[in-house]
Amino acid sequence: MNNTIYLIVLLLPEDLGQEVDMLRLSLAPLAFAKASAHLTIIPPFKVSKTEAELEGLIRAVFNQQRAYFPLRLQHEGLFEDFPSHEHLVLKVQPALGLTKVRRELLGSLQPVITELPRVQGFLPHITVSKCHDRVKREKQAEIIRHKLPPREFAANGIMLWQLVESQSPHYETVQLYTV
Repeated sequence: MNNTIYLIVLLLPEDLGQEVDMLRLSLAPLAFAKASAHLTIIPPFKVSKTEAELEGLIRAVFNQQRAYFPLRLQHEGLFEDFPSHEHLVLKVQPALGLTKVRRELLGSLQPVITELPRVQGFLPHITVSKCHDRVKREKQAEIIRHKLPPREFAANGIMLWQLVESQSPHYETVQLYTV
């Protein structure tokens, strides 16, 4: 059995990615030093297949859904009611292409997923900061509202990431699927 933890994210356009990365590094440098800005669409999961088989499943979905790319999306600013109270995230407006791509990915992965702890109620989002202190988190939220107002953007690809267990666990890209 494959015990690796994976995550599926969308590639942000360069300008938005850089803005989010700069803000993330200024607000929580240790939490985001190794993972670039991204839009999480499938939360962490484990599968019974090999990495190569998993890559093949994702590639097949990407090829079927290629017409939706680049995905035209809009972030709506700070997600005020995000379920995790320590994360500050940008809410992404549901869009037909995003909903379809997520549904197809989950459908293809469902037979091989051995662990998917947070799919119920999961909403695609862009994480900007992580902070345990309520007062500090409120100050960070104000900065995020000011620096990252709602806007449209286009996601050009899907990335499969895997969790690398180390002294400072982080995600690394396994495969990138772009148009």
